[in-house]
Amino acid sequence: MERLLVEGPKYGYFTKPSKSILIVKEKFKDEAHNIIGHTQIKITAAGARHLGAILGETKFKEEYIKEEVEYWTNQLETL
Repeated sequence: MERLLVEGPKYGYFTKPSKSILIVKEKFKDEAHNIIGHTQIKITAAGARHLGAILGETKFKEEYIKEEVEYWTNQLETL
């Protein structure tokens, strides 16, 4: 990551580690923390949204979809 922060701007690529999320399997979470834990990159085993898509565990996806449907339902009832 450090190299990308130095080399990226030379090519017009400006990274923001605090906005980056590394999604790993639960068994690799500790190893990921050991490797990049000193950066501002968030590490999760559950999942995250990326450009409108939901990435990660099935439980995370189901909970996200449930929340979205509840929100849409409330919006329709309000209308």
